[in-house]
Amino acid sequence: MSWLIIALLVWLSFRSLWRRNDRPPPNLHQPWLAKPKPLYDDEESRPDNVRFPTWDEAFNRQVTDEIRFRIEYADNDGVVSEREITPLSIHLRRGQPDVYITAYCYMRAEERTFRSDRIQFTMNLKTKRVINDLGQYLRARY
Repeated sequence: MSWLIIALLVWLSFRSLWRRNDRPPPNLHQPWLAKPKPLYDDEESRPDNVRFPTWDEAFNRQVTDEIRFRIEYADNDGVVSEREITPLSIHLRRGQPDVYITAYCYMRAEERTFRSDRIQFTMNLKTKRVINDLGQYLRARY
């Protein structure tokens, strides 16, 4: 019975040495050598859509047409204002359905960012067409 205990102890010691040598040493004193965390979970992979070679291009898109829209926008406090905007770019966030629209706002005479879920009404001023969801409309188009 004692030989069985000795064999088990020898096997455990060799096993722990083998596992210890298998792991790389931690970079505790050289944090600049550590690999930086990727911006996205799978940064090395490509987006499913072949139009976008990188995730950054897939999530941040330029609006190339100069389309003017009239919107009713509710701010963070719930105050609704009517604005005329020309979208410049759209920004998506992984795991969130909201589209952030960077646009030139004619009411404020400067660039503003609008969240698509806060836009209550949208009308294309050129075609006079009402659009249900401006964020999804721009996302599908660009």
